[in-house]
Parts: sequence; C-alpha cells; structure tokens
Amino acid sequence: MALVAMTKPQPIRAASSVLVWRQFHGQAEVLCGKRNPNMAFAGGQIVFPGGRLERGDAQTKSATALSPKTRKLLAYESRHSPEGLAQAGLRELMEETGLVVGQHLAQGSDMRLRGDFACLEFLSRAITPPRNTRRYDARFFALPIDAVTDRITAVEHHEFVALDYRPISELLEDKLMPPTRLALLQLADHLKGQLVPKMLKGPKNIFPIDL
Repeated sequence: MALVAMTKPQPIRAASSVLVWRQFHGQAEVLCGKRNPNMAFAGGQIVFPGGRLERGDAQTKSATALSPKTRKLLAYESRHSPEGLAQAGLRELMEETGLVVGQHLAQGSDMRLRGDFACLEFLSRAITPPRNTRRYDARFFALPIDAVTDRITAVEHHEFVALDYRPISELLEDKLMPPTRLALLQLADHLKGQLVPKMLKGPKNIFPIDL
C-alpha cells in the first residue's frame, strides 16, 4: 500500500499593511518597495510597509479610536482585536519607514507608538492559500500622507531594497502578488469614492465583505 506524505498545516499569522498615498503632479502615488530578495516570504516582490501582529499590539493605547465602520470590518470573522490589527499596521509603518502616525513615545532604544486610528481606511483582507510555506491573514489600510505627524529613523529598513512613492496606474502594470493588486485596486476605488471593502481567499476568490 502506497504511503502518502502528510504535511503539517501551516499556522495563519495575522498581519497588517498600510498604503500611504499622496497626490503628486496630478497623479495618485503610493509608498511601496521591493522586499529584500533574501527574505523567506515574498522575497523580491513589490509590497507595502507592514508586518505581523505582535503580542503587545492589542494592549497599546491609541491616540484616537477606530471609526465604527472600520472596527466592524476588522472584527469580521476574526478572533483578533481590531485595535491590535490597526496598531500593528501603524507600528510596522513606523519601524520600516520612520513615518509616525500618532504619538511617538521614545523609551531608551525602544520605540512606542500611540496610533492615530481615526485616519485609517480599511481597504481589503487577504488570506494566503494553504499550499504556501508561510500563511498570513493580512488587512490592508489606506492612509493619506497628511496624516503623518512625525518622521524618525527607521529601524527595519533592511526589509526593503527600494522604498519610494510610485503612481498607482504604473504599479498596476507591473507583476504583482494577488493581495497587492487587490489592495491597489481598492485604493484607486477609495480615491474615486467608490470603495467596497473586499476579501481575498486564495489567489482568485474575491468577494465583498457584507456586514
């Protein structure tokens, strides 16, 4: 009888990314970069600042509250704190780019942030398919550059080989991972006032989040 190798299911890690956008010379641009090719996950891919939810994110006090709509969207089919997911996105943004959204509280070499949650707009959510070696349940937020309150030295800039603002229209012509493409399309709709929050399960299963 043939033996079938059983692979252990990969844990799904909660994560958040922030799409910082601006208007420049009549075009909408978004802050993004290529992930360091030496990274185990998405090496060499175009990504936005962001990362995993950490244990202390849900306990960190914020400077402002989430809007009721954003909080409901983050709570949809989720066991994680909506505030923790928002904090994770803004904390990772600060660590990777030095952009502060809220109140930066320096404690020695430790960087603390009381995030300004009110300026976050929920765009989309994407769950990595089961076949991947690493799986994430990622939320994507839109954030206008005007919401940035301070700039400090980034401490995790090694994760990007390039980080800059690029036109949304130009990025959509590039080869992108499905969650990245969806988030960009959602941002474009948001800027046109036509946003319908969406969820991506697997590479192609996209559907609106119905609250």
